Amino acid sequence: MAVWRVATCVLLLAAGGLCAPCTVTECQLPDCHCSGTVVPGNLNPANTPQIVLVTLTDAIRQDLDFNYYSKLFNPNKTNPNGCLPTFTVFVSHPYTNYYEVQTMHSLRHEIADNSVTRRGPASWWAEANSTEWENEVGGMREILTKWGQIPAENIKGFRAPYLQNGGDTEFEVLAATLKLTYDTTRPTRMFMRPPLWPYTLDYDTIQECAIPPCPTASYPGFWEVPIIDLQDENGNPCNELAACAKPGSEEAAYLLLKSNFDHHYNSNRAPFHVPLTAGWFQASPDITFEATRRFFDDIMDMDHVWLVTISQAIEWVRNPTQNDELNEFEPWKCAGDPPAVCDENAVNTCRYGDDVLITCTTPCPPNYPGYGNPDGN
Repeated sequence: MAVWRVATCVLLLAAGGLCAPCTVTECQLPDCHCSGTVVPGNLNPANTPQIVLVTLTDAIRQDLDFNYYSKLFNPNKTNPNGCLPTFTVFVSHPYTNYYEVQTMHSLRHEIADNSVTRRGPASWWAEANSTEWENEVGGMREILTKWGQIPAENIKGFRAPYLQNGGDTEFEVLAATLKLTYDTTRPTRMFMRPPLWPYTLDYDTIQECAIPPCPTASYPGFWEVPIIDLQDENGNPCNELAACAKPGSEEAAYLLLKSNFDHHYNSNRAPFHVPLTAGWFQASPDITFEATRRFFDDIMDMDHVWLVTISQAIEWVRNPTQNDELNEFEPWKCAGDPPAVCDENAVNTCRYGDDVLITCTTPCPPNYPGYGNPDGN
């Protein structure tokens, strides 16, 4: 089946067309899912969990973690199965503290890939060749593995800098070369009401290409987790909180989050994204941080709301499970020991002029790790 899909798409592309349209007879869970707004497994929305995907796209610095990220969730609130809420972090290399990355991983948060350089302008990513994509994405995975001590097999997802797609050149690297599981770069404003569910790239998608170039070939079993645009207080769409109209009060910031969440919860319960960056918190922390924390505190008191990682969300889409069975849903359990983290006194600070590498790994490499040199050799 997979070979037929690839051959079909190659023929269509040669003729100047897109990959074949998706049909449920050809594309079935757990490894293939058509793009759309219908709940996977045709579950009734009332029997469907409201997944909340909190994502951080930033360098992971000690000040950000201490002041904001580690305090986002009420430590006395859990998901319905008793597990603590989790988020997904898309890490870029400059200024990242790898002890903090390892600490996040030890709390069961998902560590994912953003890039080595996060270079600008955005157009660079649209035009990058396959070697450049592999150095950026594969190199960042190597850095996270070597200096953050994150197992390579746990680094499953990618979000491109500036949400700039790189077309099939990028996706050949993500899916075929690096064998990642998912991308979550593509925003949508056409599918806000009702929102779009995650889907695989076996076939063509109904999602618009908001930031071209987008992939057109088939990537069997590779997941796209769309970023559903938020609607700000002026009625304008925004693909991350920091890009929305700046709220003038804590109540306005809270309502921005809650009103958009309600559109998901009261419709098809497609995953609700909370796309966080340092800019959202640092501009007016008394407003935005307190509103965000209050929002999480409130929704965790609601029925059937789960704050899980993107990889956990994909596992649910692969195996749709109704609310009354979710306490036994294996991918969302938190049994067993969490990943280890080194003692704070053992943290290694390596200095290279203006560059600093903070890591639990020893010894310091001879050079600062970076693009084309993830090991620092």
